[in-house]
Amino acid sequence: MQGTMSIFISFVGAIIVAQLLKLFFRKDFTWKFFMEFGGMPSAHVAGVTAMMVSLYFIEGFSALFFVALIFSLIVMRDALGVRAAVSLNSKAINSILKNKKLKEDTGHTLYEVIAGFILGIVIGILVMVL
Repeated sequence: MQGTMSIFISFVGAIIVAQLLKLFFRKDFTWKFFMEFGGMPSAHVAGVTAMMVSLYFIEGFSALFFVALIFSLIVMRDALGVRAAVSLNSKAINSILKNKKLKEDTGHTLYEVIAGFILGIVIGILVMVL
């Protein structure tokens, strides 16, 4: 499947598959889980990587592909750095304010980002080849 729609299908498909794979890594399940951040693999990284791979199939090494590559790297950096810092801040605030509970698991580990990256490559290739 070639074309602009395949980029969208790769992006959304990778996010859905990543969220479904998280079921195997979680002990507790709630429907709210599908809208939460964090966990293995990173759905954000999987989505932008699949988008980038699909774009490569269509455009090759074009200026648009390199924009997608830079965007993907920013998302990966954000998943590892900024969101992990938010997690640490939430834990510190929760320990001080015992009556208010902030979500502490918002960032990703390096392994979760790498897993999302690999999943995005696989989904991107599958969508473009099938």
